[in-house]
Parts: sequence; C-alpha cells; structure tokens
Amino acid sequence: MVAASVLAVGVAADVIRLGPSWYPLPEGALTVSTDVSRIPGSETQPEWDLYRIRIRVWNHVFDEDVRPYRILVRADTGNGIPGDFCPGTSFAVGPAMCTTIDGVSIHGPSGYVSPNTDFSGPGTFVEWRVYGESSYGSVPVIHDFAEFVVTGIAVAEGRAFHADITVILEWYVVNALQAYPVASQTWTQSLEVFRLPLD
Repeated sequence: MVAASVLAVGVAADVIRLGPSWYPLPEGALTVSTDVSRIPGSETQPEWDLYRIRIRVWNHVFDEDVRPYRILVRADTGNGIPGDFCPGTSFAVGPAMCTTIDGVSIHGPSGYVSPNTDFSGPGTFVEWRVYGESSYGSVPVIHDFAEFVVTGIAVAEGRAFHADITVILEWYVVNALQAYPVASQTWTQSLEVFRLPLD
C-alpha cells in the first residue's frame, strides 16, 4: 500500500515517468518551408513595400505514444514592421483555421496558442508558443502540418527585407497519466529578399 502511494505521488509530481526518458527521432522528423511574397500596399503610403511570410511546419513522427506537444515559431522581421499575424491566442482540439485582416487563411496548429509580439522596432518580431498540454485540454499541436503567417510587413520602399525564422518542435510521451518531453528539434533560416514583384 505504501509503495503504491509513493508511485502515485511520484507519477503525479512527474518525478516517476511511465515511459522512455528519450526518443530517437527519425531523419527528417521536422520539416519547414517558408514563402515570402510582396503584396499590394496602400496607395496612400507609397513609401512602403509590404511583405508576407507564410511558415509551414510538418511533423514526420508517426508513433501513437510519442506526439508533437509543444512548438515555438518565431519570425524576427528585422527592418520590417508587421501589420497582422495568424493565429492569435486560441485553443483548438483540431487544426485551427485563421484568417488575417487582408484575407489570408491558414491551417493553424492545435492546442493552446500563445503569441507574443513587438512591433515597436528595431528588432520587431512575432513569436508563437503552442502547448498541447494545458488547462484547456491535451492534444498534439500538429496533426499533419501547421501554418503561421505574418503579413503587411512594412519595409521602406526599394529596400531589401531581412528576416530570421526559428522553429523548435518538442515531442512528448503521452499516456493516460502523464505527458513529458523526450525529444526536440530546431530549424532556423535567415532571409534576405530584394524587392520582389507583386504577388
């Protein structure tokens, strides 16, 4: 009885883990693509070029016991000032659908999405932290893929646009009693885009 109580307390406190402590990720467990486009700007502000970044994240680990349960996506927009982004703060059991103010629809992540932004510059960014395990529920953050978008990024007309993208995906062992991390992978990309033709 005492041993059972100690086990129960240990599991509840996440001191005792009922599963592997690490997981060997297959090659290509995380893949990411980015698409940068220049979009029509406001006729009243011809001094700005406007850009959009769409980030797509794929999970390639298909194990019922090890699921993608946390993701960080960060877009440092350098010399550009973002106008809007998607997804915003939300919780979804399935992929969250989201549309920006300029009509871009994305297939977002599942779970609890917590964005953070700084548009004051210099060093503007949009950062999303997505949690599969939260007080709202317990779901994988990616089923097949998830998208994130920053749009209306204003860059001085004719100037090159610089951005840095970071994606960190964590996989968790998930069972009826626990969810805890066993693997992670990081992807980064630096972008320098000279004035593109309009999308």
